[in-house]
Amino acid sequence: DNDPSFKDADSRVLLREAFAKVKAAGWRVVNVDATIHAQQPKVKPHAPAMVANIAADLEISEDCVNIKGKTNEKLGHIGREEGIATNCVVLLMRD
Repeated sequence: DNDPSFKDADSRVLLREAFAKVKAAGWRVVNVDATIHAQQPKVKPHAPAMVANIAADLEISEDCVNIKGKTNEKLGHIGREEGIATNCVVLLMRD
């Protein structure tokens, strides 16, 4: 996104704002499954803190948040450490 209002934005603030809209619409988060595709940095050492922060922000148990890292085996822009990509699935349920 090239919107200058998002430059240097705190992703946790953005997550909390999105979650507030979800809650206001009558939904709750059941679980989160995220994959981070990056050659560097390695995700594993940071995953526990990320899980704790995401669970706290989404008002769910840490057991309901899964974060894993994958490399691109040195292939493509991710493998050359020129970028990072993520995939995330969030299950919502009506409150």
